[in-house]
Order: sequence, then C-alpha cells, then structure tokens
Amino acid sequence: MKRYHLIPELQATGLVTAGISLRQGGVSKGVYASLNLAEHVGDDAVAVATNRRTLSQDAGLMALRCCEQVHGTAVVDVDAAIRAGVE
Repeated sequence: MKRYHLIPELQATGLVTAGISLRQGGVSKGVYASLNLAEHVGDDAVAVATNRRTLSQDAGLMALRCCEQVHGTAVVDVDAAIRAGVE
C-alpha cells in the first residue's frame, strides 16, 4: 500500500527529499482513521507514533520531521531548531 507521494520537481534539485503523505495504511481509528500523523488533534499518541514509524520505514527515511501548518509569514529554520534541541 502506498503511503506517500514524492515530489519529482524537488527531488530533481538534489537538495531535498520531499513528499506528501497519503491517508491510507495507518492504524488510527474513528475520525482520524488511517494514517494520521498529527500529534495535536487528539488522536491516540501510540497510533500516531506507529503511523509515523511506518511512514518513515516505508519511505526509507532516517528521520521524519513534522510541522503543524499555519497560515502566516513566519519561517521555521528546521536545521537550527534541531541543533537547538527543539523538535
């Protein structure tokens, strides 16, 4: 079962691996059913952790970084946040 879609235009740059997660193939139940990756919506924390681990393994990622989408002008430097121990 496919759980993600890579973005070829970003892959072609050679700078990043970028993709979009899909909803199929997870363990979350109810309104969060299937591959919910969000920790902030009230889903079971164990299910979210399992979904994230499954996606990471399927995509061959060493690390998965998830951000909460907001609409605004702020930019997050993920590398700096990781160096500072903020995850």
